[in-house]
Amino acid sequence: MDDEKVPTIPSEPCWIESIQAVKDSTRFQAYEEFRTHLIRTLPQNSLATRKRYSSYILKRFFPNGSLRQLPAAVWHAYQEETLLEQVMRYSFLSHEPLIGGFVGDVLFQLRPGSQIPRALLEDYIFRIYGETKEKVVARLVGSLRALGFIARRMNKWIVQGTDSPDLALVILTHELFARTPKVVTLKQILSNSYWKYVGLRDEGSVRGILRVAAAKEMIAKYVVADDVEQITTRYSLEELLERRMRL
Repeated sequence: MDDEKVPTIPSEPCWIESIQAVKDSTRFQAYEEFRTHLIRTLPQNSLATRKRYSSYILKRFFPNGSLRQLPAAVWHAYQEETLLEQVMRYSFLSHEPLIGGFVGDVLFQLRPGSQIPRALLEDYIFRIYGETKEKVVARLVGSLRALGFIARRMNKWIVQGTDSPDLALVILTHELFARTPKVVTLKQILSNSYWKYVGLRDEGSVRGILRVAAAKEMIAKYVVADDVEQITTRYSLEELLERRMRL
């Protein structure tokens, strides 16, 4: 694998701190003011650690120095913890390609309750780096656990079921493909790993959620035309959130 394609070693997940940071961000207008608040209020004792953790949180959830990001908008609109975490999982995994790759290529194929052998983790890391890096394995496991994908039971790592991400899927579909109303093919949707990142494990579940969204007029249509499956969205992303629409 070319060096430029090798993912960097993932940073600490800082998941609990990230959730609070996204909530807090809705109280600020200026990015730098929020950044200062974050460094000052993170619970770690060391200033150096708070600065480092702040950089991880800002990279994942507030890229490009902007507070206008989807997780904060979702929290502002819905004030629902589970929905917020589902949307945040996408942001986290899209900015941590090593962990996102494991979720999208390996984990989604395992059913809840399945054991994850250590060899599966090590083999994944070996395929990427050409060697088993203990630090990377530990960071991978720590992030999967923090995001709720796996849990420790009787000294074994087990795939953990997640809450149904129906609304998160529809919101992210608008964010990624249709911030304004348009036609989107299922091929576009299914070729992107975002639906795996929010916890879905098969294409049928994606289709089912989108059909329900069409039936409830959250999106305009779900049709098969000339053997092409496609949806037509009804609202812009901004309207969807303003209306606090639900499935």
